[in-house]
Amino acid sequence: MGGSPGCPNSAGRPAALQLVRGRPFADTPPRRFEWAVDMKASMTKALVDASVRLARLHLTEHEPEAALWPLRQSFRALGDTEDAVLAALRNLQ
Repeated sequence: MGGSPGCPNSAGRPAALQLVRGRPFADTPPRRFEWAVDMKASMTKALVDASVRLARLHLTEHEPEAALWPLRQSFRALGDTEDAVLAALRNLQ
């Protein structure tokens, strides 16, 4: 799977997604990084996009179980909400 044609840097995605522990800046005091509000949104969107792309690659290779892992990582960054699950499922269609 790592290095699929048409999907640059796919080999690095699983390693990068392993670093996800939760929402960006979640463990910092609320006003500590006010300047990073836009950055947090951008980071979360990039993470979800990468997760969905990786999940799609697994699905095209008939690996549905493997497709779940990147989606679970994106749920960590989104707070594991119902909206996050629904958004990920819509993106897979």
